[in-house]
Amino acid sequence: MKRVFHYFTVFLLVFTLLLSGCGNTLKKQLEEESKMNFDKYNYDVYLKTPVWKGDLITHETLLFVEDENGNYTAELMYEPTRIVSFKSATLAEDYTKGVDYEISGKTVTLIKSGAMPRLSYKEYYPDVNNGDAIDRVGGGYLKLVGGSYFHEHQVAVSYRHKEKWNGPVPKYKGELLPRSVSKLKNNEPIKILFYGDSITWGGDSSGLYGVSPKAPIWPLMTVSGLQKYYGNAKIDYVNTAVGGFNSTEGVQNMKEKAADIAPDLCFLAFGMNDATQGTMPDKVKENVVKIMNAVLAVNPNCEFVIVATMLPNAEVAFGGGSMLKTHGKQIDAFLTLEKEGVAVMNFTEMSSYMLSLKKFRDMTGNNVNHPNDFLARIYGETAIKTLCENY
Repeated sequence: MKRVFHYFTVFLLVFTLLLSGCGNTLKKQLEEESKMNFDKYNYDVYLKTPVWKGDLITHETLLFVEDENGNYTAELMYEPTRIVSFKSATLAEDYTKGVDYEISGKTVTLIKSGAMPRLSYKEYYPDVNNGDAIDRVGGGYLKLVGGSYFHEHQVAVSYRHKEKWNGPVPKYKGELLPRSVSKLKNNEPIKILFYGDSITWGGDSSGLYGVSPKAPIWPLMTVSGLQKYYGNAKIDYVNTAVGGFNSTEGVQNMKEKAADIAPDLCFLAFGMNDATQGTMPDKVKENVVKIMNAVLAVNPNCEFVIVATMLPNAEVAFGGGSMLKTHGKQIDAFLTLEKEGVAVMNFTEMSSYMLSLKKFRDMTGNNVNHPNDFLARIYGETAIKTLCENY
């Protein structure tokens, strides 16, 4: 009898301690969340903790498209332990569990009588191309619209989870960029140039179009992160990226848009349009080297971050095949260029992992080859980590 009483006492003690621990954890979480404003864009919500760290995911986006059975479902990265915020991607509308949606594991199901935005099957996979669609692998069409269209049809979910990040953690490359890191650390003036295609120009971040929550484009997020991390307010930001540019056009315009800028640090972000157009990785590499040499002729101390692009929508067809034929191979060509003064930011790997967790349409701004606010933020986080060791 005494032994039974002893075991019961131990059980009560352990149970009480567990409850106390859970209560303390929840209290800390709520205190942290009370200092964050989930109703608008701000640094603390978007960039303070990168996606590969912690137990809080903020404003993860979903797009609900009707399936062939008439249902609307989308997958979160993780199974939530608690929903913190469930809003429209514009952050203007709130949605309620049991009224607008249900959750089972990682799967969110839209309730048809609710108010959440959605696209019908025919809206997403139209029968004809009226100028707002693109060829789909296997035949038919896929919705293609730039600007804020997809942003205004997506929702943004913030939640706690218990799962671990099993994907790539971006590599710190500061040892390859010693002059840039020294300037940032010592609060010295530094001119940072971003030169590339439409992704680097800003497509399709909400801030580019003046749509709520007006999240900055990824290069601006990067500069904001560097300023916060190093406390350096002397960063001169220049962005000469042009929508539609491939690396050959980058070479053709390199004097005006790169060399004449004379940057101290240059992000070169070409590749998406090259691969779409069938340009082989070695040719893209050759063009990137030409741009670097043009800049070095003006400023021999300039350092470079070569950005390996995100992957495009695998459902999109170009020339009868998937856009994915050569995108994933560019990274191998770029990595051969790494040396002191030249680092590679491998967003291809990050993009590939994200696509193993979520559908492309959940993270896109145009449904073909542009990130939305959520994926653009991960672009920025990856760029920050490239230069910030403990980020």
